[in-house]
Amino acid sequence: MKKILIVEDDINLLNLYKEVLTKEGYQVDLAEDGGEALQRAEIFQPDVVLLDLMLPYIDGFQVLSQLKSNPKTEHCFVIVQTNLDSEMQRQKAKNLGANEFLVKSESDPGSLIDDIKNLISTH
Repeated sequence: MKKILIVEDDINLLNLYKEVLTKEGYQVDLAEDGGEALQRAEIFQPDVVLLDLMLPYIDGFQVLSQLKSNPKTEHCFVIVQTNLDSEMQRQKAKNLGANEFLVKSESDPGSLIDDIKNLISTH
């Protein structure tokens, strides 16, 4: 069973993604801030991290950088999901190792599941 860590400070989105991904057969863990995300990732060893950029304590860019520089978590696929839709943000996320960059307002749970499946199956 593939494991997904959802890192999101909006509790409604966190619960929505958890419900949808659990129904799809994924094992899901949750984190509501950047510090918790780094701790959970090291323990849970997810295949995919769904990462918001605007997080309390440690922002998503720092989380992404630390995930990719830690031998225990560098293998994780990272899908950045944010409301920050700028080319600069997108490029920064890609340069730090994000596999996908999605804008929340342009994404829905169905397309997110497709993105996760495509990412896992093509790598």
